[in-house]
Amino acid sequence: MFEMQLSAEVLALVVSSSFGALHLAFLGFAVAAVTLSWSTRAGLIGRAVGIFAAAAFIVGSFPWLTPNWWNALVAMSVAAWGVLLALATVTRAES
Repeated sequence: MFEMQLSAEVLALVVSSSFGALHLAFLGFAVAAVTLSWSTRAGLIGRAVGIFAAAAFIVGSFPWLTPNWWNALVAMSVAAWGVLLALATVTRAES
């Protein structure tokens, strides 16, 4: 694998496949954010956070059109959304 010479066509295929997978994953995250915010009974604030996260995921699903700082912000929002979803689930289960 080391010192392997790849053609320009192979590199273009690898890069486009990576961007395509990232695009599909973020669109899936957007659907999950809206669906889970309604199904977990997270309240009005939880639903608003889910919709905001879904909007960020949709914009972030086009990484070739957005600047690097936005892509980093979307990655951090994926982590924050997961933490908030887990906290909302744990606090509702204890009630």
